Amino acid sequence: MIGDIDREAKRLQKAALKLEKQLTTRGWTDTVFVEWSSLTERSDTLRQQAARLRFWGDCLQDSVEIVDLRSGEIRDFAINAWMLNETLAGLRQLDHPRIQTLTDKLVAQAPDLLTFLNAMTQPLADWQARTAQHFPNPQWAAFFQSKVARLWRLEHALRNGHRQYTQALVEAPPMGCRICHRRPHCARPGPGFAQPA
Repeated sequence: MIGDIDREAKRLQKAALKLEKQLTTRGWTDTVFVEWSSLTERSDTLRQQAARLRFWGDCLQDSVEIVDLRSGEIRDFAINAWMLNETLAGLRQLDHPRIQTLTDKLVAQAPDLLTFLNAMTQPLADWQARTAQHFPNPQWAAFFQSKVARLWRLEHALRNGHRQYTQALVEAPPMGCRICHRRPHCARPGPGFAQPA
């Protein structure tokens, strides 16, 4: 949809440039100037809407993720629900008819978009209990969990075609390997990391 809106903006811009070239040879009139300014303004508006749709699309994707990419924090339902609601409110501000149609569909599906979080509650609690056996210090357990969760999120993003995370994933394994000396149980922290605060 973003590409369609961009193409529509380019089409309007081409029409405005064509009219502008004609006007430089024939002279400007108020009527033609109004037409030119209308085409230019509509083109600019569409470009802005496409950029904002791109931003809100990224927010929508982030709102249905389990792991915060920056911190590695495993999110709870309330945070994801808040992000989803803010994203839908942001999309509502865009007045392009196709964006509004998309927003209406997303609003109708909103109650179902986060149901996977409920299904994750028990497996996550089980995993956290197993992690606590290896890391009795809760700070180390939280530190380990954030590193593993962030690595999982990066791998998940790459599998889904988000190539912009390639470099972050390349850099993540050495950090993960420094957390512990042994694999797969990771029983003790490795050198190079300060004690968590």
